[in-house]
Amino acid sequence: MSETLLALDDQALRDAFPPNYLDRGTRYFQSGKVLTADYDAARALATGRVMGSGQRVYQSIVHLRRGKDGGLTVVGQCSCPVGYNCKHVAALLLSLRDRSFDPPLSRPQEALPLEVGSWLNRVERAASRMAGEDPHRLLYLLRCEERFGLKRTLVHAVRVRLLETGGYGKPQDYNISGQSRASFLMPNDLRVMMLIEAGRGRIAEAVAPLEDETASDVLRAIADTGRGHWQTPDGPVLRFAGPRAGELLWRLEDDARLRPHLQADRAGLLLIPAMPPWYLDPETGECGPLETGLGDRAAGLLAMAPAIAPDAVDALEKQAPDRLKGLDLPLPQHPARRQAVPEPPVPQLRLESRDMAAGNPDRYWTARPQPLWSHSAVLTFLYAGVAGVDPRDRSGTIEWVEEGVLVQCERDPAVEAAAIGTLEALGMKPAPEGGNGEGLHLDLPGEGAWLKFVGRDAPRLRAQGWQIHVEDGFRFRVAQLGDWKLEIAERDGGSWLDV
Repeated sequence: MSETLLALDDQALRDAFPPNYLDRGTRYFQSGKVLTADYDAARALATGRVMGSGQRVYQSIVHLRRGKDGGLTVVGQCSCPVGYNCKHVAALLLSLRDRSFDPPLSRPQEALPLEVGSWLNRVERAASRMAGEDPHRLLYLLRCEERFGLKRTLVHAVRVRLLETGGYGKPQDYNISGQSRASFLMPNDLRVMMLIEAGRGRIAEAVAPLEDETASDVLRAIADTGRGHWQTPDGPVLRFAGPRAGELLWRLEDDARLRPHLQADRAGLLLIPAMPPWYLDPETGECGPLETGLGDRAAGLLAMAPAIAPDAVDALEKQAPDRLKGLDLPLPQHPARRQAVPEPPVPQLRLESRDMAAGNPDRYWTARPQPLWSHSAVLTFLYAGVAGVDPRDRSGTIEWVEEGVLVQCERDPAVEAAAIGTLEALGMKPAPEGGNGEGLHLDLPGEGAWLKFVGRDAPRLRAQGWQIHVEDGFRFRVAQLGDWKLEIAERDGGSWLDV
């Protein structure tokens, strides 16, 4: 014969929960936040998952014990911060008490020793993770960045929902912490988190830079989960493909800086800073440690090296013997150089407008903010095919790379100063709010001055060889029309004219 949990009446609930927890639990139950609810009558054990604040899902386990006097004792544990007889436990019991169960709750439950009950609780939590019932999963997004010039590897953890149609829902940041016990975490997730904390200590962030000594272990653990991706959830899945031979060589790149470069039997592989460094194929996701012949520590330090200007090579060679502490690190060599024949620079002017009020977080989302426009003419120079030379840069030469050769060209400060003087003569002055961008930012006093410049002065500058580019959002776009032809005729009666 079956019965319900009606024995868990209002008085029993009031005895088990503080008033505020019971009130909130009632609202959670009525609003449908109890996702799953089950009751094992033989064990007097209720289990379920309840959605809390911030879309977090908590696991609740409740033991119902009947005393000799017939009274009911509620012992509820929850994965939420409160942990004991919280609003989630109350919501779970409210969702169960009108349902029928067999055998009845009145049959006494044989008590277990405390240590045995604790062990069973741990087994239940592990079993729920292995079953993978929770629709959420944790993804690890791998990327590399330069911080203060040094290369490092970052792991960004995000929680996603598995969609019935395949793929993932919208990613949400998830703090990487070995203390997390969310229901959707798998055993290999806990391994990844603990390895990250082994290198960095306790953290509570969604993005974690990998430390030198443990980075390779973390990368392998992430690849083993099958949920590591390169840069975004849509990026290729990281797949461990074993070690691969490669050589780390210094190469002169397009920005005229020397950087360590991975040379391997497959083109397009990325160099991932770690000890030892890893390779990664951004197309297939295949990855693994590199065998460079330098040793794990030396190769890892070389993979983390910053970009080095050719002029710094001599200083590096002088200081390296005393500072490398016996490490056999290959150092960059001087690249081949060539001096270009100097040509007069070409002034480049970019006209732009920016709404300074756009994206202001202090404005209410329901209000329509009034635009606060800032207008600029940004001056740079073109030297021998190299665009965007900033007149505020005081270096006497510019450099670029052609077929692996470093080409240098002397700048012409007189021509640059004359161009600035031409704009100042037209009424332009430096714009203080635009001083951090590339190029010299200049402003004009008022809309009338901008219209005059665009309509009259800009065509004259173009005729003198200036390159002028008007951004799409620039507020003063003047249309150039041809000659006007007017025909004026006298109307009948001579009182009016037709145009």
